[in-house]
Amino acid sequence: MTNQDNKEKTKEEKVLEELKECQKLKEEYLNEWKRARADFINYKKEEETRMEEVRKNTKKDLILNVLIPLLDNLDIFEKNFEKENEFQKVIFCLKSQIEDFLKKESVFRMKTVGEKFDPYFHEAVETVEGFEEERGKIKEELLAGYFWEKKVLRPAKVKVVKF
Repeated sequence: MTNQDNKEKTKEEKVLEELKECQKLKEEYLNEWKRARADFINYKKEEETRMEEVRKNTKKDLILNVLIPLLDNLDIFEKNFEKENEFQKVIFCLKSQIEDFLKKESVFRMKTVGEKFDPYFHEAVETVEGFEEERGKIKEELLAGYFWEKKVLRPAKVKVVKF
């Protein structure tokens, strides 16, 4: 082997080493890019979940703090005015629209009067006298209770026949 051959081999070896180094760097960069991409995809999923939770909580606050109190007031209005007039018809129409909206949002009013008292769903505000077969049953609803997606949104305030 001549000196020329040795130089060519060393050049080839240098090129091969550089090629190996480039391949190693390429693999590192590719792996880093894959990790960054996976992190970004996970971030997007987490952000979508957070945004859905924000939307759900906003909707819950609107229902609980605006629409249900409005329905409570409309119920009071309905109970206290017997004579039907045009104004009442408008109020009842408004009440019906709110109830329809709540149904679409999976918000349902609890059944109370005549039902057995359940502390998970009802808040006993007062106990009243009643017949023996009525013991533990709800005599009167003072404030409606609501479920949202099968969970208690607001317990009903009720009068219960003494146990």
